[in-house]
Amino acid sequence: GDARHAQLGSLVAACRASLPNDTDEWIRLFISAVHDLRVGVLVCDTTLPGAPILSVNAGFTTITGYTQSDIVGQSCRKLQGPLTDNKAVEAIRKAMQNASELYVQVTKLRSHGWQGKWDEIALR
Repeated sequence: GDARHAQLGSLVAACRASLPNDTDEWIRLFISAVHDLRVGVLVCDTTLPGAPILSVNAGFTTITGYTQSDIVGQSCRKLQGPLTDNKAVEAIRKAMQNASELYVQVTKLRSHGWQGKWDEIALR
C-alpha cells in the first residue's frame, strides 16, 4: 500500500540523485554502462549537424562489422544503403528534431555492404 509506494518513491529519488546532472557526464556514464553489451548501441549528438556518432559499443561492432575508428565522428547516414526504408529514415529524423521517443525497424548497411534487417532502433 502506501508504505510500499513511499519506499519506491524514496528509491527512485535516490537513483535520480546519484545520476550526474551534467549531460556530458551522463553520456560518459551511459557509454561506460553499455560498452560490453551484446546488443548494439550507438550514441550520437543530435544537437550537431549530421548527428555525428559519438560512440558505439562492442555489440554494435560485432553486428555491423564497423570498428570504432570506422564509424565514430561519422553521420548515421553512413549506415544507410539502397534497401533502407525512406519512411523509417524520415521517422527517425523527425524524432531527433522533436527529441521524442521512437521504435522503428530498419535495414542498415554493414561494413562490407551486406544489408541486414535490424530488429529495432530505439531513440530516447
